[in-house]
Amino acid sequence: MERIIFVDNGEAFDAGDRRLVSLRPPLFDNPSTRGLLDVKTHLYYSVDAFAAVVPTYVQDLTDVPPDVYEDGFNWLNRANAPWYALTDPDRLQVEIDHIRRLEPAVIVSYHGPVAYNRSEELCKMLAAMPRADPIQFPSYEELAKLLAEA
Repeated sequence: MERIIFVDNGEAFDAGDRRLVSLRPPLFDNPSTRGLLDVKTHLYYSVDAFAAVVPTYVQDLTDVPPDVYEDGFNWLNRANAPWYALTDPDRLQVEIDHIRRLEPAVIVSYHGPVAYNRSEELCKMLAAMPRADPIQFPSYEELAKLLAEA
């Protein structure tokens, strides 16, 4: 327990030569999820938010065709936080704008390539999500059939 630091949204702590700020991402799959902003480098670790499913392993967002990245971004963010469809778009925008104002130079998500100097673009993509239809996952029977065919 002496090695654990409990920080809430907006609280900061020192980690050696870094000051890290705990920030709840605009979208998350667990109420205790917190991202971290490195004040020194303006790198924002966004946990699952701003993530994207891409067809091959790449480190940099620019290594993925824009349409492929956008499809993967829209799918993963909707799948991971399905409650987005119940969210007031204006309220979600407040959370997105909070990240936007921080102007992260780098956004690192747990799932997907690193985004260098793309925070404005990614914030716009996330803000468009409340207008997107929820993902329709396969039923148990449909999934069993797909797995049997594989």
